[in-house]
Amino acid sequence: MPRRIYIVEDGAGFNSAETMTMLIELLFGFFGWWGVGWLYAGNIPVALGIMIGFWLLLAVEAVLVTATAGCLICFIMPLDIVLLIFSGIKAREYARRVKTKGNMVYVFSILVIIIFMMLCGLTAFCSVGTDVINKLPTMQPFPTMQPFPGQ
Repeated sequence: MPRRIYIVEDGAGFNSAETMTMLIELLFGFFGWWGVGWLYAGNIPVALGIMIGFWLLLAVEAVLVTATAGCLICFIMPLDIVLLIFSGIKAREYARRVKTKGNMVYVFSILVIIIFMMLCGLTAFCSVGTDVINKLPTMQPFPTMQPFPGQ
């Protein structure tokens, strides 16, 4: 009986760095931080362009949604989801093309920036909220009921 020999070509199987690139792009992108998958793959200029471009797109979308009293959000949300998936697929293709191993340092640095921004926002919100509460007039109990004139 002849022996069969199977040859697996390089790149024909599962590559975790490529998949992680796409998953990181989709996960962070879902929360508004597009481009982190590109950072993981090592393409910093594209990552920064996508991040800044998405934030500018959000500003334009906010103006358009406000101008149309919210009607345009039905078109913007699906468009953003399609763009995010497209970005994730393109990041994976880039990782496959350059055979990257991925770098978690960039991902952790973005996480630190996000946590720092959240803490700063929470601190500002609490300080403003406390200031507003302190400036509110004190609530008086219900005034006593007075009879109507002529009763």
